[in-house]
Amino acid sequence: MAPLVRAWAALAFEGKDSVPRPTDRPRSHAPGPDPDSVLVFGSGPASGWGVRTHDLAIPGSLARALAAHTGRGADVDLNSNPLGRITDGFHDLVGIDLSGFDAVIVTLGVNDAVELVSPKIWQFELARILTHISEHTPPHTRIYLLGIQPIRTIPVFDNRFFGTLADRHATALNKLTEARCAMMPRTTFVPLTGRPFIVAGRYRTSTDYHQWGEFLATEMAANLTATSLSRR
Repeated sequence: MAPLVRAWAALAFEGKDSVPRPTDRPRSHAPGPDPDSVLVFGSGPASGWGVRTHDLAIPGSLARALAAHTGRGADVDLNSNPLGRITDGFHDLVGIDLSGFDAVIVTLGVNDAVELVSPKIWQFELARILTHISEHTPPHTRIYLLGIQPIRTIPVFDNRFFGTLADRHATALNKLTEARCAMMPRTTFVPLTGRPFIVAGRYRTSTDYHQWGEFLATEMAANLTATSLSRR
């Protein structure tokens, strides 16, 4: 089935240029003392599909939510490859200076799920990515790996047959990801299935990304606060 699913995915990708996506500087700041520094890396929701600025996408939404939760400032940088696959991740990471971040959020896998990437390739490349981040960040840096969201909640992939196959593959990849994260230091797997802000049937809006930001800030705030206290 893989060749058929990949052909379907290629057709679905043809409409990508009609979907709004940010083109401004991929960085957002929320004012406050002792700002936390966060990197969002990957593809899928990191790319801000559906809105025109990063301030309305995950970077801005997360920065504001973190500041509200912690009482400190927040700087959120984004390094996104909108159509990136797991095989692109390591090479995209190599050029990033990871030494100044208090947290790194990784979101990958939508494109791999719809193209039915081999589980062996997924495991190998994921291990390379997580090992590189772990080895090139300070000891206090927390790593959060987001699970692959349900594929059929993405409008262009909401297909009863092919979309369902991709959904099942995403579930299998998420299980592998969760197991790998459990083996890595400072690394947390964050599942996205069953989350109320993962809405099907339309492209993302600023309201959706606001909910993503609140969700992520809730997951991260306690660890970032502990890191901030240790810096004093």
